[in-house]
Amino acid sequence: MFHRILHLVFTASYLGVQAQQAAHFPPSGAFDDGSGRMYFSGQMAFSLATFRDFATSPLFYNGPGLSVSTNALYRSGRTDERLELSFGIFSTFASVPNSDVLQSGGFSVFNTINLYYHHLFFIRKISNDQFRIKVGPAFNSTQNIRVNQGLFNNALGLENIANLMIAASLVRDFSRLKDKKLNFYLFKFMLPARRRELHVQINSGILNFNYRPGYAYAYDGEIIGTETSPLNWALQNYRWNMNGWRLQTRLEWLWYLYNGNAFSLFYHWDAAHAPGQFEAFQMAVHRMGFSYYFERKIKQL
Repeated sequence: MFHRILHLVFTASYLGVQAQQAAHFPPSGAFDDGSGRMYFSGQMAFSLATFRDFATSPLFYNGPGLSVSTNALYRSGRTDERLELSFGIFSTFASVPNSDVLQSGGFSVFNTINLYYHHLFFIRKISNDQFRIKVGPAFNSTQNIRVNQGLFNNALGLENIANLMIAASLVRDFSRLKDKKLNFYLFKFMLPARRRELHVQINSGILNFNYRPGYAYAYDGEIIGTETSPLNWALQNYRWNMNGWRLQTRLEWLWYLYNGNAFSLFYHWDAAHAPGQFEAFQMAVHRMGFSYYFERKIKQL
């Protein structure tokens, strides 16, 4: 009987030690050059949009909104690949001068659909153990849908802004490799080992395209019975133009969890200028939110 009790105590102690070691084992988010990880993530952000469209009005429209997105991400020590689809809806307002003759609408619903992709490559010569720099191409396509009833025939505004960009990413490692004890005399607590990173990314447009109409959004194209499709009629006066610029920045603070998943807080700024054929469109969007990364697969390179 005594031997059985001793055996149970020894087994329980051994399992406890193993569990404690597992709890403080470096998280699986620790990347190396020999492995890569695939993630699926969801993001939500509170946003602020500003835009101005000279085809309808020189006024600036500003307002809050909500953005959601989903990402497929592959990340390793050598490459970084991201595919993202995002949606945003904003309620924007303009400061409209008072007039006894014409009262223009100062409210506009601003919707965006954005498709983004990048493939970055590790630059070993200018990187070290603390800083990892990656550079590569990126593509971004944004479809705007704007509705302003106060603009009458120009109430609906549509434009597509597509950009081939150069992207540069810097990752700063702030990992805590060992448990850290904090002693405040009255109380003590332990900070466990944790993988943490700060990501800074800048994108700049190289080839900038926009799909916009001419002077205004007055959809006055010719209609020939059933031969004219609604889409062709709406886009009859639209033309592709290669001009303008686009800049993007992204800051993200990541915590990697012990199950391989990750949580992050981020800030994203996106600004574009699209001159179009005759009248320019300008916009800037600020997003601040959080994301959760689900680790799907570990790939040995």
